Amino acid sequence: MVDRGLIVRYFVDEAASGQGPSQLLDAAPSPLNLGITYSTALSFAEVASNRALNWTSGDAAGDARVSLGSTKINSALQGSTSGTIEVVVNVTALTGPWAAPPL
Repeated sequence: MVDRGLIVRYFVDEAASGQGPSQLLDAAPSPLNLGITYSTALSFAEVASNRALNWTSGDAAGDARVSLGSTKINSALQGSTSGTIEVVVNVTALTGPWAAPPL
């Protein structure tokens, strides 16, 4: 089921094992795919039987983006300056100054 207000929906679990996609595919109507920029710290990996983007460092480069220009996102915002973005992540470990101290 697609949410009524849904503009884009990206699933980061679409590459066959051993393959890194060049885009994240939009599952919403009128797809707007995101191009992936890989770095030495960003790879596509198998995590808990799913394929996922994997950063080896919290401050590592690498992203998935697209210019909004005259896209469906820009049209749907209709001048709005805020919106809701939902991200589901699986953090397996944190290191560095942003990590919580051990209990």
